Amino acid sequence: MVRILPLILLALAPFARAYPAERPISHPRVGVPAETSPFSMKGAAGDGRFLVVWASIGRGAQAAVLDLTGNPLGDTSIALPLLYPEAVFWHDGAWTVVGSAVGGRGWVRLNRDGALLDSVARPIESPGDLTAAVWTGSSLVVAGRTTLGVHVVTYDADLKRLATRDLETQSFPGLLRLATDGETALVAYVENAGPEPRPMNVALFGADGSLLKTRQIVQTGRRLTALGSPGDGRGYFVVTAASPADNALFAGFLLDHNLDRRSIPGGFGRPERLYAWSETLAWNGSALVFFYVCDGDMTTEVRAARFSATGSILEDGVVTTDSATFRIHDGFEGVGGMGTTLMLFLRSATSAYDDEPQFLRVRAGHDAASLSASPEVELERGALEQIRPAAASGATQSLVAWRERNSVPAPHRVYAARVDGEGNVRDPQSLLLGTTSCEQARPSVATNGDSFLVTWYDDAGVMAARIGADGSVVNTRIQHFREQPCVESEAKALSNGTDYLVVWRRSGESEDPVLAARVAASGTLIDTVPIELGEAASMVSGASNGTDYLLAWDGRMIRVAANGTRLDAKIEASGGKRVAGDGTLAVWWNGTAYSLVQYQPRGFSYEYQLARVTPDGGVTKVGSPEAWPALQPSWGGGDYTCHGAGCTAVYGTIEEGGYFLRPVDVADDGVLPFFRVRDAAPIAPPILRDPDERADIVPFGVPGGRRFVAFTRYSLEHPYSGISRVFIRPLTVVRGRAVRH
Repeated sequence: MVRILPLILLALAPFARAYPAERPISHPRVGVPAETSPFSMKGAAGDGRFLVVWASIGRGAQAAVLDLTGNPLGDTSIALPLLYPEAVFWHDGAWTVVGSAVGGRGWVRLNRDGALLDSVARPIESPGDLTAAVWTGSSLVVAGRTTLGVHVVTYDADLKRLATRDLETQSFPGLLRLATDGETALVAYVENAGPEPRPMNVALFGADGSLLKTRQIVQTGRRLTALGSPGDGRGYFVVTAASPADNALFAGFLLDHNLDRRSIPGGFGRPERLYAWSETLAWNGSALVFFYVCDGDMTTEVRAARFSATGSILEDGVVTTDSATFRIHDGFEGVGGMGTTLMLFLRSATSAYDDEPQFLRVRAGHDAASLSASPEVELERGALEQIRPAAASGATQSLVAWRERNSVPAPHRVYAARVDGEGNVRDPQSLLLGTTSCEQARPSVATNGDSFLVTWYDDAGVMAARIGADGSVVNTRIQHFREQPCVESEAKALSNGTDYLVVWRRSGESEDPVLAARVAASGTLIDTVPIELGEAASMVSGASNGTDYLLAWDGRMIRVAANGTRLDAKIEASGGKRVAGDGTLAVWWNGTAYSLVQYQPRGFSYEYQLARVTPDGGVTKVGSPEAWPALQPSWGGGDYTCHGAGCTAVYGTIEEGGYFLRPVDVADDGVLPFFRVRDAAPIAPPILRDPDERADIVPFGVPGGRRFVAFTRYSLEHPYSGISRVFIRPLTVVRGRAVRH
C-alpha cells in the first residue's frame, strides 16, 4: 500500500540528525528492503563508474554506485534528499541528480564514491510536469508538458537558467522523448488531439538553449517509441511502433541536424507477439541498442535489437524470458551506457502478479547475448526493517526485543539486545532469538530480576526464549499448533520474580480460547499441557504479586497460582469474576493489591476506571478519575509498561505542528481513595509516526532510576535510511498531579 507519510518524512531530511540523545538498538543488518516498488530509474557514467538513481514507494530517492560489471560498490543504497529523480549526469568530477523535492524541484551532487556533497536539495526552476532531461556535455536540457504544449528549459553547469522555450500544441501533448548527440538536444513529442493519425513533432535545440529547427512528422497509425543518438554530433535515431494490438513491426529512421529523415529499410521485432509499452534506446560505444518487451500467450521476452550508427540492424535477440524477473508492461525503465558496457535496470518481482513486491536489479553487457548471460544484481540494499519493540527491566539491566525483516519475502526474525543503566546497548550485533515469526506477532518481554523471557508466535506455534544475564539464549517451544498456523493474536510473558508464565490467545476459533503455561527460570517448559483460562474478545493484561498471577480481559479477571492452579473460575461469555468496564489497559502490583486500569467505550471516546483486587480475589472499584489527561491512548495494552510503582502509558495528541506522543504515569499506593496521574510534556524532539498506525513505542526503566522509550521511526540517516528502525531514547516525566475520585 502506498503511504504518504514516508514522503512527508523525507521532507524533514535536514533534521534527521537532530536526535543527540537517541541511539539505534543495533548495528544495521543489510539486505533488500521489503516492498520497495522502484520507479523512475536513471543512470549516468563518470570516471570509470556508473551511478544509478531511482525512487521507491515509502523510501524516496535512492542511488548506488556500480563498477563496470554492474556490481554495487557499497553495502547499502544511498538515500537522497529528493522524492524521486528525473535526471542524472557527470560533470566536473561529480554526479548531479535533479529531481522532485518538497516544494518544487531540486538537485544534489555526489562524488565518485557516492558521498553526498549536498545535505539538502538546492532549488531549481523547471517545468511543472518535467518528463525528460539530458546533459549535452555543457548544459542541462529539460522538457515538460503543460496544458499549452511542451516547455523546454536549458541550464548551464551550475544549473542557472540559460533559456526557456514553449512549443505549442493543440491540446495537452502525449508521449514526449528527449535525447542529445553531445552538441544539440532533440525533443520529440506527439500531439494528443483527436483520433489517429496524431502529428509527431521534433524540435532541435542548441546547447545554449536556442531553438534551431522544428519539423512535423506524421505517420498514420504509429506511435513514438524511443529516441537516441550515437553521440559526437551524429544526429538521432527514432523508433516508432503501431498500436500493441496490431502486431506490427517496429520501424526506425535517422534524423540529421537539418531534421532530414532517412528511413531504415524493413522493420524489426516479433510480428506474432503483442508489444508491451516498455522500450528504451541506448548507445554502447559502437552500436545503438533498442530494448523492448514482447508479450506472448505463453512466454514474455525482454529483447534487444542492435543497430550501427548508420541504421543497419546487427541483431535482434532475447535478453531474458523469465517472466518472474520483470513486470509485464513496465518490466524495465532505465538503461545507460559506459564505453562498450550497457546497464539494463529491471523492476523485478517474485512473480508476474501486480500485487507482488518489486525489486531493482541490474544486468551488465554490450548486446543481447552478453546481457542474457549476465547475472541480475540487487541494487536496492539497506538496513532491514525493524518493528514491534518490547522491553522489560531487571535488577542490573534491561532487555529490548523486536521483529526484523530477514529477506523478502521471508518472514521477520526476532532479535533482542541488553541495555545497561546508562542506556548503552550491550549487544550492538543483537541476539538472534528466532528465525521466523507470524506477520502480526508482537514480542513480549518479562524478567524475574536476573534473566529475561521473550515470547512470540510463528507458523509452528508459541515460542519463548530465555536470555540470561550474560546474554546466553535458551529457546523453548511452548505449544505446537494443532490447526491452521499463525492464529494466535498475542503471546504475553509474565514473571513472579522466580519463574515465568506465558499467556496466549488463539483467534480464528469459535471461542478464542486463552491458554497459559509456566516456564522455569532456566527456560525449561513446566506445563506441557496448557492451562485453560477461558475465552477472550480483547487483549489480555496481567501482573504478579511475587507469588501468584492475576490476568484480566473483557472486564473480568482470573488468578493463577505459582503451581499453575486456577484460583478463579474460567472467564467465559456467561461467567468469570467481574471487575469493571469492557477491557483492561494495565495491571500492576502496588505492594498490597493489584491495581487495574479498566476502560469502557463511550461513543468515540473512553471512560476509565480504577479497580483494586486483593490477593484473595476481593474486588474494590475505586471509580473514574475526575481529570484524566485530555489525550487519546494508543490502542491496546502493549504500549503500557508497569512496575511496582505503577504504569507508564504513551498517549498521542494532535497539536499545532503535527501529531505528538507524550508519556503519562499512573500510580496507586493501594490505600488512598485516589491514584496519581503524572502528565509529561510531549516527547521532544517529536517521534514521527503515522497517527493511523499503532504506536510502536514502549517505555521502560533502567537500573538507577532512569527511564527510556524504545520506539520505531522512519530513519533518514545513512546507513539506516528509508526504513523503519528501532531506537531508544531517555524519557523524563516533568510534572504530576493527584486525581481524586
